Amino acid sequence: MTTHLPPFWREHLIAVLGGHADVEKLRFLAAWQRSEGGAAAWNPLNTTFDLPGATLYNTDPGVKNYSRPVWGVCATALTLTDPASGPLTYPKLLGHLQSAAGTYTAEQIVADCDAELRHWGSDPALISAVLAS
Repeated sequence: MTTHLPPFWREHLIAVLGGHADVEKLRFLAAWQRSEGGAAAWNPLNTTFDLPGATLYNTDPGVKNYSRPVWGVCATALTLTDPASGPLTYPKLLGHLQSAAGTYTAEQIVADCDAELRHWGSDPALISAVLAS
């Protein structure tokens, strides 16, 4: 079966951001990805970050397809840390993904990051429902 998800994307994303993977962060990212849906190539969280060679998966909001798995992980990390967005747009998400192992549950991450997840275009209530299922 083919997948649009980069192998070990959750662990790699956390590592690129300078964090340490733990069960709750992995649960959070898996639920976030499932709630995002879609099948953009190598783009688990449907980022719109433009990289050379990226193509459009959709035009609204402009989610990208990436030609290599690592590019999707890096584009997601760049979206979370992009200084061109003005003041850091995702400080709570970054803080949770970079926090010490076992500090927060996946449900606590969703609750604390509600506004940032909405800014991304995600539905925190849907992420919470996925976690509960």
